[in-house]
Amino acid sequence: MKPIRKLVSILLLVVMLAFSGCAASAQDVNLGKVMEEMEKQVNLTDMIDLDESDLTDMYGIQPEDVKQMKGKVLSDGLNPDELILIEAKDADAASRVQKALEQRLTNKGNEAKDYNPDGYALIQKCSVQAKGIYVCMLVSPEYEKLNSIYNSFVK
Repeated sequence: MKPIRKLVSILLLVVMLAFSGCAASAQDVNLGKVMEEMEKQVNLTDMIDLDESDLTDMYGIQPEDVKQMKGKVLSDGLNPDELILIEAKDADAASRVQKALEQRLTNKGNEAKDYNPDGYALIQKCSVQAKGIYVCMLVSPEYEKLNSIYNSFVK
């Protein structure tokens, strides 16, 4: 009888841990609030907002893969500063979004390599980050601060 009781206790513990893991990964992040916080803490006044039409044109991301997005790009076109925050519709869409943003970052690096050594160095310090269905690309001299803000919302 004791082995059965022990087995049931272990199974209950496993089930509880599994459900607590599901609850922890399910989050609802308002990317507009994330961007607002970034704007409060970092000067982004020279950046222009991106919208859904830019997803396909700039990133090759299909709008049907995206639940919500916020983005900004530096208006001068000379520097590589670019922020894009995306919540994908599901895990498969998040994988496609991540690949597209990684390709964009690679392309930005290749473009800057020969004509903008400072921009190239900046791009090399930045990255694409994926956490569940949330994916972002942050390219900025303030990368570490922006990344910290992002991570405080998306856990």
